[in-house]
Amino acid sequence: MASGTAKDDAETEYTVVVASDGIWDCWKYNDFTEYMNDTLRETDENIKESVERVLQESIRRAKANFGVKHFDDASLIGWRITV
Repeated sequence: MASGTAKDDAETEYTVVVASDGIWDCWKYNDFTEYMNDTLRETDENIKESVERVLQESIRRAKANFGVKHFDDASLIGWRITV
């Protein structure tokens, strides 16, 4: 996922996320993107806090969908970059 916001005329800030199948088993791409972007706004663009919130929501969804003993491992990494 990469989403961009213009900081000024010369720079754009992007969020890049890499996630394991344990994350993608729980989300449709558009739903994940919307949730991640909403979470970034709620945390004033704090990538560490946003990733932790999204990871915890993904684990909650996995347990609800697949059961406490049957959900896949979940890994999520996020970066904020400015170009």
